[in-house]
Amino acid sequence: MRNKVEIKIKHNWISPVIVLLAFFLFTLIPNLRADEAATDQGSGGRWSNLGSKLKSAMPKIQNPLSELGSEDAGSKPRITPHLHANSGYTSNATLKRKAQSAWIANVSPGVSLDLPLSDKLYSSLGYTYTLSETQGKNIHAHSNGHTLEATLKYDLSKDTSFGARNGLYWSELAGSPGNNYLMEAASAGVKHNFGSRLTGGANYNYEHFRDVTVTNALTPNDTYDDNGATADASYKITDDLAVSPTFAWNIRRFEKVEQKNFWQIAPGVGTEYQLGTKTKIGGNFGWGYRSFSQGDGYESELLYGAWLSHLLSRKINWSIKYDKTLQDTFDSRYAKIKSGATTDLDNFDRRFRVVKNHRLSTELGYSINEKNSISTYGAFQFTKADANDNVFTNDENEEQKMSIGIGYNYRLTRYLTFTLGYDFSRNFQTQNNNPFSERYTAHQINAGAGLSF
Repeated sequence: MRNKVEIKIKHNWISPVIVLLAFFLFTLIPNLRADEAATDQGSGGRWSNLGSKLKSAMPKIQNPLSELGSEDAGSKPRITPHLHANSGYTSNATLKRKAQSAWIANVSPGVSLDLPLSDKLYSSLGYTYTLSETQGKNIHAHSNGHTLEATLKYDLSKDTSFGARNGLYWSELAGSPGNNYLMEAASAGVKHNFGSRLTGGANYNYEHFRDVTVTNALTPNDTYDDNGATADASYKITDDLAVSPTFAWNIRRFEKVEQKNFWQIAPGVGTEYQLGTKTKIGGNFGWGYRSFSQGDGYESELLYGAWLSHLLSRKINWSIKYDKTLQDTFDSRYAKIKSGATTDLDNFDRRFRVVKNHRLSTELGYSINEKNSISTYGAFQFTKADANDNVFTNDENEEQKMSIGIGYNYRLTRYLTFTLGYDFSRNFQTQNNNPFSERYTAHQINAGAGLSF
């Protein structure tokens, strides 16, 4: 019975194909005769004309590695390989009081696929592999990292769009092969234009972090799940002034350290003002309320910040920013591994369930010409954690850190870029018995290259 069905199916599609092919060849006969009379090349010319006609009639298949034209952008699939590599020397690879110098190297090949599915539906998929090596007199460590990201965007109408994103990041703890951190960050949201001056949106966010730390008397295992939602809007009062109210809620549950479990809300408002043709200023003000499932019940803080961006000249741009925030604490060595940066400004004391953080940062960029540019940055951070927020001991903590650096960028071609940089970081103050942070000074120089099509 199955064979009979298969034969019937074959006959059903073979017959119309033969008819269509015969009709297609029949329509070519008048053109072939005209070409024969014009060229008079005998049978060889006749069959070459037939081949050219068939070739011109075939649909053209776009090479996914070919250059994008203006008519192709956003409408055709595109494969984009990339490769980034850098190597350098650091005076303090462990960021401890007793410095240990080492050579460091990072190589990150990857590829991304942009896949427009229709005029309204867009998707992309990307993968990056990272190999990090650290070699010194008493340090011999390497780690393998992987990043996999997927994005989907759909235009429900001309004013409404839906988007979703999921990212998986996993990396070995340096010096511990096969011991992998894992971070998954997923989000989905909708954005709507209510008019020429008002836009709004809402998002759902999910995070899962798998820690590889073995819990002991002073070191928590910070595996957690986090679910949250945000809502925001932006209203242009004038062409130069915009106001943006926001609201955020999330709940986090730690698998091994229940004392750090919390839920929190953070309503606030931001503003942005164009001050003349060269200067833009902005700020934010809000409130953070965090409720803990154990111990003293809550943390309540005003949250605020301000920033300024100024075009000093046609080629020089300068910005400065200040923020007061409530920071979560978890095993952020993972974040340092992922970024490969010398600084550990985001590495907060994991013994505390919350940290109050003040950060002042500034950046200066100078575009010498279309191939050469220089950038500098500086960041100063002041953190404070209360004794009642320490889930292991009764110690409080105050830290003062800084990081400054300068970088040079040379674009040899539209695909190939070379970089050269220097970074200096320092921890001025921390508690003497802090197992996660010591006073240190570190210098790092690095050179790298990036290849992206």
